[in-house]
Amino acid sequence: MFDSDEITDNARMCFTDIEEAGFSVVAITDNDVTLGQHIAKTIADHAWSMRLRFIKPLVPLDEAVARAMSPEAQASGRPGPIILADCADNCGGGGAGDTTVILKALLDAGGKEIIVTSWRTAPNDAEIFRHIGIDSSKKRILVVKSVVHFRAGYEPLAKEIIEVDCPGATTPNLSYFNYRKVRRPLFPIDPV
Repeated sequence: MFDSDEITDNARMCFTDIEEAGFSVVAITDNDVTLGQHIAKTIADHAWSMRLRFIKPLVPLDEAVARAMSPEAQASGRPGPIILADCADNCGGGGAGDTTVILKALLDAGGKEIIVTSWRTAPNDAEIFRHIGIDSSKKRILVVKSVVHFRAGYEPLAKEIIEVDCPGATTPNLSYFNYRKVRRPLFPIDPV
């Protein structure tokens, strides 16, 4: 596509509150500054044109719990549990795995069976339940603290997966964070 020695995109960690946060492109050429600038701008413009694809659609907590607990949702579709994915406390992404926002919402809505562990681990496979004698395919609702890695193990048995919008260290909803040092405006924190 481009005649360049090296092209690197730098999507800096969105959770860091530093002035350098954001996206950049570096193109290294054989002393052709104009070509390097053209390559970097072309890639940056393409990334900008796709920016809305990078916004993860999340379901508000109350709506997610109500949907998962509703008789209509439980009766519809194929058998299996509805998975509530706690993207905001993703153990594989730096979350501690100890937030209780979804737990409290489920308890307030009448949830009855809870498994708690003191060992932080990513729930990448439903075997984590079978290991302690639970057939997760027979449960109505499961909560996993994960964004992506759980999908291979849970999608085959899930009736539905709902990615829940709640606060936490790894939430894709950056409006929960109080950034003080990033350059503004910065998408998607600010309307740009």
